[in-house]
Amino acid sequence: MKKIILGLLFLCLCSTVLFAANIKDANTYNNRGAAKYKQQDYPGAIEDYSKAIELNPKNAKAYDGRGLAKYMLEDYTGAMDDANKAIELDPKYAEAYSNRGNIKELLHDHIGAINDFTAAIKLTPKDSNAYHYRGEAKEGIKDYTGAIKDFTRAIELTPKDGLAYLLRGKAKDALQDYTGAIQDYSKAIELNPKYAEAYDNRGLAKFNLKDNAGAIEDCNKAIELDPQDAKSYYGRGIVRGNTKDYSGALQDYSKAIEINSKYAEAYNERGLMKDLLNDYTGALQDNNRAIELDPNYVKAYHYRGLTKIFLKDYTGAMEDANKALELDPEYAEAYDVRGIAKMDLNDYNGAKQDINKAKEIREKAKQTPAPSPILPENTGETASPKDAKAYYDSGVNKYNQKDYTGAIQDFTKAIELKPDYADAYADRGNAKNALGDDKGASEDFSKAGEVGRSTGPEETKPIQYEPKKGGQ
Repeated sequence: MKKIILGLLFLCLCSTVLFAANIKDANTYNNRGAAKYKQQDYPGAIEDYSKAIELNPKNAKAYDGRGLAKYMLEDYTGAMDDANKAIELDPKYAEAYSNRGNIKELLHDHIGAINDFTAAIKLTPKDSNAYHYRGEAKEGIKDYTGAIKDFTRAIELTPKDGLAYLLRGKAKDALQDYTGAIQDYSKAIELNPKYAEAYDNRGLAKFNLKDNAGAIEDCNKAIELDPQDAKSYYGRGIVRGNTKDYSGALQDYSKAIEINSKYAEAYNERGLMKDLLNDYTGALQDNNRAIELDPNYVKAYHYRGLTKIFLKDYTGAMEDANKALELDPEYAEAYDVRGIAKMDLNDYNGAKQDINKAKEIREKAKQTPAPSPILPENTGETASPKDAKAYYDSGVNKYNQKDYTGAIQDFTKAIELKPDYADAYADRGNAKNALGDDKGASEDFSKAGEVGRSTGPEETKPIQYEPKKGGQ
């Protein structure tokens, strides 16, 4: 009996020694997996972490590390599974919550991400990275004020962290606090004079304050620091496009696409430049590519709708506007596009409703119309015949709604932009006739005959002259 007991004790001892050896080996694989991860050998890291888990199934760090490696290989389902397991094994593992939060953020689960980052902050209140991450997740739900608070806390914890200033600057940009954003970007540059992204973002903030020269200077500096950063070319393209250097902007967007062939925003903005340079077929190709890359890209449907109006595909333009509104019911520019398409399809009541809706949204948000190849720019200072067409269409709509004074104002603006616009003269004459201004009407009809009514765009059916009632 004594021998049996001694034998069992020996087996237990051997088992304990073996388990301890397995733990030691698991840690070795875990450490090697971490080293491979730092070397960006993600498949090798996964292999070592998996071996560590095989030797010690309760190794939360191995699950967390393997999840990160899977994340880098875009295996988000596998990454989420591993993060969940790590938290299950160690509910107080703060880093696992942060890592899972980043996965959720990438999958656009902003609320879930915020919850995970909050859990991480509760466990490690002085982890500035968790505040960074939560701030970015809050931006995802447009809680920019909350994001600024998180970035400010991150700065308090690590005052020399340029990234925190950069992120806070972005949040201030979103709230249109461009002066505050510039201050944060400048601080990020002070901390890191080679911070290309900070120069790029500061350039766009300066552009929003109408400092075009300063904007271009910062964008150029960003490109100098990082010639392979697609975003810097994209940023300079925005500035060039809005200062009417359409060819220069097109070149910048093309360079951004050359660097990053999946840059949906660059395709979309290049399409707009092609519209402005009258290359509508090329614009449509870029619009389509942007939507192919991001089927939920609201602005891409907006721009493609504009392109289709140029191509006289008004039904297609309405479909794109409807899709944009399906994705974002408060997207004013989509109502603009749909309103113009309806005018071209002679649905004047529908057009008026859409134009008024766009105006209502802008007034509510206190925003002005974004520059576009069809709608007049914010200043109204443009000589584009297509802008003249927009005023002419609006005038036709107002005339058919018997707003003759408003119609005259729009036809007059169309004539200012396109002095040989015969249809605008003729229809302004109709509006004046309806108001009893016989002399003004006669002068406009004569001018229309002088320049030739056929010179006007044919997309909208001109108003037919109707004599005043009652033999006046």
